[in-house]
Amino acid sequence: MTSQPIFHYPGITDYLSASYTLSHGTQPGKVHVRCPIGAASPAPQGTVRFSDPTTGVVVQLPDCRVDSAHIELSSRGQQIIRFEIVDQRWRWRLGKISGKYNLRTEDAAQIVPGTERSPRELAQLCLAAMNVKQADLSRMPNDARPFIDWDIASPAAALAALAETVGCTVVLKTNGRVAVQPVGQGKALPINGYLLQADSSYDPPELPLGIELVAGPTRYQVDFELEAVGEDIDGEIKPIDELSYKPPQGWAFETAWTDNVDPRYRELSQQSIFKMYRIKLPDYLPGVPKTRENRLSSLDEVLPLLPHQIDDDLLPDDTRKRRGAWVLGTYAGGEHGPGEQRYTRSFTMDYRRGIVRFAEPVFRYIDNGTQDLRKAADLRLRIATHWRRDQTRALEHWSILRGRM
Repeated sequence: MTSQPIFHYPGITDYLSASYTLSHGTQPGKVHVRCPIGAASPAPQGTVRFSDPTTGVVVQLPDCRVDSAHIELSSRGQQIIRFEIVDQRWRWRLGKISGKYNLRTEDAAQIVPGTERSPRELAQLCLAAMNVKQADLSRMPNDARPFIDWDIASPAAALAALAETVGCTVVLKTNGRVAVQPVGQGKALPINGYLLQADSSYDPPELPLGIELVAGPTRYQVDFELEAVGEDIDGEIKPIDELSYKPPQGWAFETAWTDNVDPRYRELSQQSIFKMYRIKLPDYLPGVPKTRENRLSSLDEVLPLLPHQIDDDLLPDDTRKRRGAWVLGTYAGGEHGPGEQRYTRSFTMDYRRGIVRFAEPVFRYIDNGTQDLRKAADLRLRIATHWRRDQTRALEHWSILRGRM
């Protein structure tokens, strides 16, 4: 006859039953102990021990803690007290961890110097914050460099999430040691006299028709045409010829002081005229098939703009940095005379609305035979953007489907 394992915990002198569920992860496992009333006064903390008289095997769970107690009435009318004792992982609920690691430069393949940490190094930071002195990380894959942004995070939750990113799980072993090990590996449960019930089953997986690989949001670099706009008295941005304070003769005869504008709106016009340009909606984005369903119908499909181009430059330290927005075109006062050129003076971007604000008026002259008149410059904005579908505002992604159809 197979003898039963013996349970021991400080302060419990007699018990009716004891069981322990040990599962993977960072949540504490629980020992359920049922004792007669008066037979137990457990210590708040201590070591749980299961010993097998037949084999001599001893399982020790150090640093356990009594979590709760419940009084029950058995079918025979006997009062029973049931204790729940949690294993050492109860401590893992405590503590905090902060840090940002594996930050990328503008080139996503480059890591900002000083921030690189391997998965094992990151795991060790979590374990130290959990007050775990020793752990086995030898089987944890160590090649990935996941982006980490911990802000007063739970170190146990951070460790669990980190382990998942490299296909692992946190394991508390029966000797109280901690390890991070690959999922799906390890020995099968033994078939022995302690096994109360066993069965076998087969549940084949539901196979998908295929696997779709979806990239991040597609970025498009566009040379947007710009139109001169201004702020109207109601705060709305409009083309300059639609502004309510437009002078009778139009803007061609106006100087930078806009003398012919109603004095009430002169300051507003001086901040706007030939200083504000807004992108015009192209028919199609570059590289997109020119079909009816791909034709753009609203600026909302390309706004907000991204704060850079897709093109980049090689820096002296051999890293690469994406270019900021460029304004190109034909305008008066250009540094290289007539013809299209890049505007190199000061301007700011309103990415949300697709507006360029210049520090000084940008325009070009036209000759009417007697004098030079001013008109809006012929400008383009070179910048990157995403594509949001008109109806759903969902970002456009490149994807490819592989598998059975």
